[in-house]
Amino acid sequence: MQAVTRELISTYSLYTDYVWTGLEPINSSAALTDKNNWGYYYRNGTVVVPAYQQPWKAGQPSGSNRAFFTPNGGVLSTAAEAGSTFYMCEYEEALKQPVTDLEQKCVNLMSSSVLTWFVNDVCYVLQTAVSKNYNDAKVACTALNGYDGHLAHVRTMEELWIAEALRLVRCTLIH
Repeated sequence: MQAVTRELISTYSLYTDYVWTGLEPINSSAALTDKNNWGYYYRNGTVVVPAYQQPWKAGQPSGSNRAFFTPNGGVLSTAAEAGSTFYMCEYEEALKQPVTDLEQKCVNLMSSSVLTWFVNDVCYVLQTAVSKNYNDAKVACTALNGYDGHLAHVRTMEELWIAEALRLVRCTLIH
């Protein structure tokens, strides 16, 4: 999933863009500079500590309390939650059907300012025309009616080839 997220952001964002994901400090009283003190939060308060985490930029994490990904170097950095930047949402499908409701909604959401990718029952939505501060981005994953979205959780390398295929399709369409 992490590879899918990274490839989607890197393919459709500018090299210098920053994109919020759901990575936050786990323990607010621990040092924000501790790389082991970061995890992904769901909107219901559940936290997941990733088995694999994208590399941090040199000198990061710093004293800021929110993390973002940038295609420039493919690394994580931190910033204050009041800063505005693009954000990526993730929606999950519990039941697999030949063509699920979520898959149909995901495809229909695609536009010039919203890029989507449906992989393994998860709809990834990259907002490319709107930037928000972290707290606003965290609750803005509401584009798919009937689904509770959250900032993307970047976890494993499993989906790298699917993401690469998406990148190649996009490059073909541009040329």
